[in-house]
Amino acid sequence: MLLPLYIYVKKRKKSLFEKSDLEHFKHEVEIYFSNRHPMVPLDYSIFKTSKEQATSDNMEEVMVIEDLVSQFIHMPYSLKTQPSVGKELLWATYEENSFVKKDKIPKDLSQRKELVYRRDLQTCKRCGQKLKPTDAYLGMIKKIEDGGTYHLENLVTFCVDCNRIVKADEPAKLASSLKIYDDLIHLSNRYS
Repeated sequence: MLLPLYIYVKKRKKSLFEKSDLEHFKHEVEIYFSNRHPMVPLDYSIFKTSKEQATSDNMEEVMVIEDLVSQFIHMPYSLKTQPSVGKELLWATYEENSFVKKDKIPKDLSQRKELVYRRDLQTCKRCGQKLKPTDAYLGMIKKIEDGGTYHLENLVTFCVDCNRIVKADEPAKLASSLKIYDDLIHLSNRYS
């Protein structure tokens, strides 16, 4: 006799917390994006529409995560020539090594990466994520194939996800393999 009552209370309690859990998840996601990817403009309306369209709790979370990752991937971003740095920061072989010679990477590429990283204030220029030097990727505004060079104005700092998105022919296919996807799954698991 107590078993049916226990099951009813458990189901009722669970349904009461699910709505609250989704609200907590939304709050965590907003904090995550404002701290981690501050330059990404997001539309959070998926939290409302997912309630109407989802057939299960897990589906609701998956819909939210997939939509947010899709917004991150398709965020408008145009590669623009970057500001130059003071000539006093350049080295003797800078200009000579800026031009591609027989498809070889310049010997001073790590020096260029460090200078670009500092110029870009240790942040990804696409999403605004603060980066450690080991997490920063060097991107090119104008590709070598299109006549680009290794001048600092043609180089930009990206995080791992933005680097993959910018370089991909079909970025949408990357969604589930991005770090941001894993981060959002981890956040949602707190409220499952």
